[in-house]
Amino acid sequence: MLSDLAAKYPEQPCFLFEDQVWSYKQVNELSWRVARVFHERGYKRGDVVALVSSNRPEYVAIWVGLSRLGVITALVNNTLRTIALQHSLEVVKPKGVIVSAELCPAVKEVEEDLSAKPTLFKFCGADQQSQLESPSIGFELLNSALDQQPGTPIIGLMPPSYKDELIYIYTSGTTGLPKAAVLRSSRYLFGTLAARYFANITKEDRIYNPLPLYHSAGGVVGVGPAITMGVSCVIKSKFSASKYFEDCAKYECTVGQYIGEMCRYLLATRPSEYDQKHKIRIMLGNGLKKNVWQSFVDRFNINGIVEFYGATEGNTNIVNIDGTVGAVGFQPRLLPDFLNPMGLIKVDEETSEVLRGPDGLCFRCLPGEPGMFVGKIKEGDATREFHGYVDKKASSKKVATNVFKKNDKYFLSGMFWMWHILNK
Repeated sequence: MLSDLAAKYPEQPCFLFEDQVWSYKQVNELSWRVARVFHERGYKRGDVVALVSSNRPEYVAIWVGLSRLGVITALVNNTLRTIALQHSLEVVKPKGVIVSAELCPAVKEVEEDLSAKPTLFKFCGADQQSQLESPSIGFELLNSALDQQPGTPIIGLMPPSYKDELIYIYTSGTTGLPKAAVLRSSRYLFGTLAARYFANITKEDRIYNPLPLYHSAGGVVGVGPAITMGVSCVIKSKFSASKYFEDCAKYECTVGQYIGEMCRYLLATRPSEYDQKHKIRIMLGNGLKKNVWQSFVDRFNINGIVEFYGATEGNTNIVNIDGTVGAVGFQPRLLPDFLNPMGLIKVDEETSEVLRGPDGLCFRCLPGEPGMFVGKIKEGDATREFHGYVDKKASSKKVATNVFKKNDKYFLSGMFWMWHILNK
């Protein structure tokens, strides 16, 4: 899809980063250079390469290039250090680790404790040229190898499969060390296309993405439309509340992203000329609280909010596309059970243990009753499959059987919500 876009719109901006503008041709060519470098070093389908880098356009081109070989890229949280970083690398058993220049010391600190002993590659972004000649003991300089390769397709290379494992995205680690969740190409495309159609994003839009590229919101919803559909994306190194709408005005963005408490932080900033001096027509994300929602929309003149939920490792998604304040999403009550892939089930409020009746099945929550959000698992359906984690034992803990009928399987999201009836 990226190659097709590069052929059709070679000079169109794909990514904007600081003062850099990356065309589709540039991103596509860099991805093929990456593919050639690792192809010549013997990397093949099913191998894993860990990527430890800050946000930058090269980040996306690197993992796309590796995917052309069928190599899986583990997108490691770049804020992790010592034990957490070591664990994140160890759990995926990488054959190689690509590290952006400023993070080399962090990786070097844990290198001796890694059992797999991967090859380390130092990479300098376009904004890090001054560090090309700096010492990097124990790292191969990836830039030199890339400069020697043409940015053209590899003849005879078997294309990646729709069902291939594409990337690993880690959980936040709030309940222990991070777990590597598996994203196949099918799941990546589903997330990207869902974002496009539910938010009505078109090729004329430009997305403002200040979110980490190692998480789904930034790495799938944020840059996915750029590399698959031709929607330009502004990548920021990190979120800044005071600069958010100023940046949106500067880059002429029309779609903004948020997550968690970001909208609350934006509301807490001092009033600015940029509060409404921007072209943002819609905000896309999750975690916007009801007590912030209306104030945020009014102050910043936002025409629409698309609030959604979707677990990286899960198969369960829900979206609010009609602007109901405070709602994560909706589900038509008229759907029969066999068309109803999700629900809320009753659990023990203290232990989160699933509650069951005398027949061994779970209790479905009624409107006004809190419960855990679950999604039906259906093999062979890209929207309903459960790919879980690299750690199969951890995956098994997220699956419940005999939920609404004998022998069915459901993904346990761990999210606790409540249905409300909307008479619309």
